Amino acid sequence: MFAASVPFNTWPAPPTAVYRRMHGDRFFYINYFHAPGVAEAELEPQVARFLNAIYWAIAGDLAATRRPTDAPEAGTTLIDDFEAMIGGAPDTPPPWLGSDGFAVFVDQFRRSGLHGPINWYRNFDENYELTRHVDPAALTMPTAFVAGEHDPVIARRHLIDTQDHLLPNHLGSQVIDGAGHWVQQEAPAEFNEWLLGVLARL
Repeated sequence: MFAASVPFNTWPAPPTAVYRRMHGDRFFYINYFHAPGVAEAELEPQVARFLNAIYWAIAGDLAATRRPTDAPEAGTTLIDDFEAMIGGAPDTPPPWLGSDGFAVFVDQFRRSGLHGPINWYRNFDENYELTRHVDPAALTMPTAFVAGEHDPVIARRHLIDTQDHLLPNHLGSQVIDGAGHWVQQEAPAEFNEWLLGVLARL
């Protein structure tokens, strides 16, 4: 089991309760997603703007200038929050994606909509209830983890190290310099080198 960008960890309580405690009445995208239909109504009419904002906001390209917002939960939209992080709406897709690659994603989400992907976040608490009894020590398959250096998901770096203690056959974790959340797209050569190296150890 190989994971990219989001490390394996256990939850001390239902995820939405954890996020509420962490963020209070400030905007946080997962909490925003939980109101049925709200995110779809915002994002689906402007798919290209949304995708461009999220790709830039959590990539490594603007890590030096990215500023997490302290926006209030009430009245804030997801696109506004992402664009505030990076100082406004970007004119072009990130260079590692390019206009042709970006167009593929825009076309797909315009056709399929965003309801299905957003529902994955809405199911966090249900997934927690289904799996909270599982002892990580029982997960004996080989595991490994990779992430980009500037991925905001791993801002709390201890979550990476915790995997060594939770997973009995963890082969290690790799942080790729310069990359952000989209590590396999931002640094494909380094990602493939890591993946092939892990596979060679099995």
